[in-house]
This record gives sequence, C-alpha cells and structure tokens, in this order.
Amino acid sequence: MKRSRNRKSMLLNHLMRPLFRIKNCCNLGYMNIRTIALLLILPIFSCDRFAEDALPVLDARFEINANATFIINPAQIMNRQIGEVRLVSSPSQGSVEIIDGQAFLKYTPRPDFLDGEDLFKISATDLNGFVREVNVVLEVDQSVCIYKSVFDYVPVERSRSVTVDLFENDSFCGNVLDVQSATIVQSNIPTADFTNLDWISLSIDPNTNQALLQVDAGLDVGVVKLLYEIGVNLKAGNETYFEGSLAINPNSFEHYFVAEVTVEVIR
Repeated sequence: MKRSRNRKSMLLNHLMRPLFRIKNCCNLGYMNIRTIALLLILPIFSCDRFAEDALPVLDARFEINANATFIINPAQIMNRQIGEVRLVSSPSQGSVEIIDGQAFLKYTPRPDFLDGEDLFKISATDLNGFVREVNVVLEVDQSVCIYKSVFDYVPVERSRSVTVDLFENDSFCGNVLDVQSATIVQSNIPTADFTNLDWISLSIDPNTNQALLQVDAGLDVGVVKLLYEIGVNLKAGNETYFEGSLAINPNSFEHYFVAEVTVEVIR
C-alpha cells in the first residue's frame, strides 16, 4: 500500500511539473504554466504578430490618349481625400510630376509612346495618416475612344479681359457633354508671379454647354495655372463630394477627368 501511494505521488508530480519545453517559431525554450496561460489570454504576443502585417499594394489602371498629358487624382484610387503623394518608382515611357499643394499627379508620355503600357508606383497618405502604395498602369490604345480634355493656354494682355470655353478643344467621343449633369471644381495653383487669383473664375453656362473661364487681368504680368475637375453623370445613390468637404468624389460619376489651364498675362 505504501509503495502504491509513492507511485501515485510520483505520477502526480510528473504531470504537474512547472517547467516544460515548447518548440515553436519563437523558440521560447522553458516556460512555466502561468507564463503559458498569460500568452494564451494575450494573443498580441503570438509569433505572427511581432511584425506588423504589410498592406497589399493597390493596382490602378487608366486608359489614356497618346501624346497627351494626363492628370491623376489619387483620391480616385483610394476613394478618400489624399493629403500627400510620394513617387516610389518612375515610369519608363514618360515622366511624372507631383502638382504641389494638390496631391495630383501629372503624367507626360514620351512622343514615341503610341501603344502599350507604362507603370510607376506611388505612396499616398490620406488626411488621417493612412498610407497605401499603389501601382499605376497607364494604357495607350488608339482604337479605344475615351473622354479627352486638352490642356488650355490662355494669353491675355494687361488690363484686358477674356472669356474662354474650356470645352471647345475637348473630345467626348462624339457625345455632347450636358453640363446640367456635370460637376466642375476649380483648384488654383499659386505661383511666384501671382498669389491672389480672384481675377480668374470658372462658371458653367447650361444653355450653351460651355465651361467659361473668365480672366480679368490687372497690371502685373506673369503665369498662373489652375486645375479643374469634371464629373459627368452622377451615379444613383452617390454624393457629389466627399463627406464633410467640398472635394469632389471621383468615384461618384460615370466619367471623371482633370484638366489644366495656363493663363499668361503679357505686356
């Protein structure tokens, strides 16, 4: 009977030994039961959580016209307002410029890039600090008709006024752009020549389907640029602007594009 009790005691002590060996990716070695229990209730310490998982890179594809500069709004890719854009890798068939203060990208293809694809990568940060990398693919296919906004150059003499229809040289694949179903947002880009741009305005004439740029030049000479975003045909159930702002939401429209205007006041 005494020997039987000793055997039971030895077996119990063996089962309750406070130390035992664990083999896993962390190579923790010997740990006691209380330590293991703590790890079980705090999964943040598990081996696959020591390194933060990387977010997958987004892919965005745009069809563009050959021999035409193209502006990309990263908000169209991220579906949120963007505060900062950084170029991670450059394209091989053209060049990319980040438009200061707007977080827009201006892609200029090489003259001999008439068909095929070009690729570059960006890092975009939204207004909350959320960062995402994006592979941007630009495809040139001259057999496909896409809405095309040709950049405008508007010269005006000092103390003179001029009105220009920005749609006059644009192409909408044979369609007539109904401005009653369009939303246009103007973004001025201050330059060293001009910081006050209240002498430039953009308006819509629904009777003539024109986007009218009104320039009332003063005495100063120089160059200024502005961007205008156009969203055509609002999708059902969507809002024109991002929530809580006046920034246009590109994904709310059937067609969306960005164009640039250069205004030069000359002597």
